[in-house]
Amino acid sequence: MWGCGRYTIKYDVWAHPIVNTAHKAYCSTTDSNGLLDIHDGTEAVNRHGEFKLCPTQPGGAWETVTGTYVAISEVTTYALHSESALTAYFDRISIVPSDCGGSTPSCTSALTCDELGALYGGD
Repeated sequence: MWGCGRYTIKYDVWAHPIVNTAHKAYCSTTDSNGLLDIHDGTEAVNRHGEFKLCPTQPGGAWETVTGTYVAISEVTTYALHSESALTAYFDRISIVPSDCGGSTPSCTSALTCDELGALYGGD
């Protein structure tokens, strides 16, 4: 965990439809299409995460979703999630440590999916 563990997160998503397939409120569970599910730690990531970021309704257009996450563990797992047979495309994600004393990020470095893929041998 960096500093106080506060991170500014942004990701681009095109999702349609914006629904929860369990017939619950959208973004209340991981049954929601197009969300970023955030888990403290690496165990049991098949469960619902402790924090979620979601696109707004109605969907069907590219959107940048932005939020702030405060980590409570040393390791965090981020899961970009499409639901069942529904469509969700993700273009990039940035996770940037925030200055705990203000709203300006103290670090402006973030990796795109292309850069992450290059680091880990993907295309």
